[in-house]
Amino acid sequence: MDLNPKQFKGRYVFAGSPDFAVPTLSALLDNHETQCVGVFTQPEKPTGRGKRVSPTAVQAYVQSRSASVQLFHPTTPEAFADAIHQLKPDVIIVVAYGMIIPKRIVDAYCCINVHPSLLPKYRGATPIQAALLNQDTVSGVSLIRMNEYMDAGDILLTQSMPIPVASTAGDLHAIYAGVGAELCLRYLHNLTSITPTAQDDTLATYCKKIQSADACLLPEYDAAEKLARIQAFSPKPGAYILQNNKRIKILRAQVLDGCLEPLEIQVEGKPRMAYSNYLAGNPPIVI
Repeated sequence: MDLNPKQFKGRYVFAGSPDFAVPTLSALLDNHETQCVGVFTQPEKPTGRGKRVSPTAVQAYVQSRSASVQLFHPTTPEAFADAIHQLKPDVIIVVAYGMIIPKRIVDAYCCINVHPSLLPKYRGATPIQAALLNQDTVSGVSLIRMNEYMDAGDILLTQSMPIPVASTAGDLHAIYAGVGAELCLRYLHNLTSITPTAQDDTLATYCKKIQSADACLLPEYDAAEKLARIQAFSPKPGAYILQNNKRIKILRAQVLDGCLEPLEIQVEGKPRMAYSNYLAGNPPIVI
């Protein structure tokens, strides 16, 4: 499919919050800034150890770009819906917004969503991590027309690709964010030639939110499963072990001759470092 900005003449709203959403917003503003009638993102919240109030990555991007678009921070689905009804966009583009889009909005408007898995596989909050945990060799990104159910809307476009060996969730996060941006533009520039395809709900699988306990590398895991967890939980929350009453995160590793060898670690309270540097003044880590 060709990318032809002249094919899309509609007005759109963008809804997204974390850094995963920024490449899509950037691509949209590069091609269609004057058609953007609003950017919706989560309100500023206290983050980090110091609980410093910070804007979302999307808000920070809009402000750094000095884009001529209005920012919206509704705190409830009802407030979101009221704002949308006032703006009356032709398309609503949702990328990791952080709020459930009300049914009355997805029923009344064309709402599309970027999801980093090959739906209906891995519906839910952690599809990238799920693919790595299950040691999949192929994954990708789906663009769907949203309905009232989580990640269950008709598929508009997909991009499948091999998962590179040694990839972490952070690596795939960056790759898939860029792919999502490409899919959004392809859809907007080829609206009349794309036929939605219903998902087969019988093939749907779901992934849960990650808890801290999920990232603990238990002794009963074999080397392959430990490596999968290291890759799935890097950089956050970080797969870890407890050694000398300290949490040590294993951020990158490899399996050699059936044994797990750390490559990059982070000792509690210290910056991440190469494992070779750690060994210069510390005993080996037992995983």
